[in-house]
This record gives sequence, structure tokens and C-alpha cells, in this order.
Amino acid sequence: MMPQNILSTSPQYALLLPPDDLAISATLDYELGGVALQDSSQGLQVQVWTFTLDTSTGTVSVSAPSTGGPIVLFTQAGTTEISGTFDQNMNPCVAFMQAGVMNLWWYDPIAHAQVFRSFPGSYSHPHVAMDDKRALETLVGSNDMILAYMNGQTLCTRMQRDRWGMEYVQATIPTGLNFSKLGMNRGNRLQFEFTPS
Repeated sequence: MMPQNILSTSPQYALLLPPDDLAISATLDYELGGVALQDSSQGLQVQVWTFTLDTSTGTVSVSAPSTGGPIVLFTQAGTTEISGTFDQNMNPCVAFMQAGVMNLWWYDPIAHAQVFRSFPGSYSHPHVAMDDKRALETLVGSNDMILAYMNGQTLCTRMQRDRWGMEYVQATIPTGLNFSKLGMNRGNRLQFEFTPS
């Protein structure tokens, strides 16, 4: 969880932990996760999972060494960009852009189902991540899924524990930079990375 839901007062930059250090794209993302979907019995640091988007159909899939091939998560025509992670129980969560609108597909414990949520507005470049996948943080409930995105030139975040309902304004980002990555770094800090556009 981000303390007080704000960025550090001074940057704590470090190299990203694997697999967040791998190159990603609008249609490809990697996340460390458990042994199987909806199985967190061995924790959230068992194997690398790959999220992929087929832009021709809008089909989003996930795979890992244990799955034997891709597992289709959902299909939403017009999807152009994805970012994937897992909650504390290894339910998949995908942030995606569809026809210029930011969306989230996540497991809602009240509905007891995977649901879609739309965020109309001038949002772009969504990235979603479990902020801390270590076993103790899951055990004591101090970790959280974080949705980060751009609202115009402003970096904003939302959290799973708020059911994504609260927007936290984090920083104004200079023009010429794209929000490109979100993940835990080797100093155990959640890191937001930007690259020149």
C-alpha cells in the first residue's frame, strides 16, 4: 500500500524487480504470480505470467509455464492497450483502453465475480500492479492492487481497497514523457517510470 496514498518526498529510484524489468508494450505485459489462477496457496512469487492482447479481436489472454498455453480472460472489441496483475487470491486484474476509454476487469468480492468497470474521461496509459507480493504483506493485508494512469498531464492512482472509487492526484508530468511502467523496485518501493515520447 502507498503510505498516505502519496509519492515519496524524494525519489527512491532503483532497478525494477523481475519481471517488471522486462520490455513491455501496449499488447504485452508480464507479472509475477502464483502457481495457478485463483490459487495463491504458494504465494504470489512462484512464476512469471504473460498477459497478451490480440488487437484484431480484442481478446485478452494470460499464460504461465504451468498453464500449458494461453487462457482467454475476456474479449472486448476495440481494446488497444492492456496491463495485467493479480489480487491476493490470484484473481486476474486487467486495466485496458477500449475505444479511448479506460476500463478495469477485476474480481469484485461483493459480486463474487469478475466484473468490468469503466472510467469515462481524459484518462490514458493505465498500468495496474500488486504493490507488494511478499507473503507477509499478503498475510497482514498491507498490500494492494494499484491502478495508475494519466489524467491529461497528471499522474493519478486508485486502489483496490477503495473499490477504485477514489482518485489520488500524484504529480504533474512534463510534456514529452509517456507513463510506461509500474512495479516494485529492488528497494521494495513501488516505482512509476516514464520514457520520452
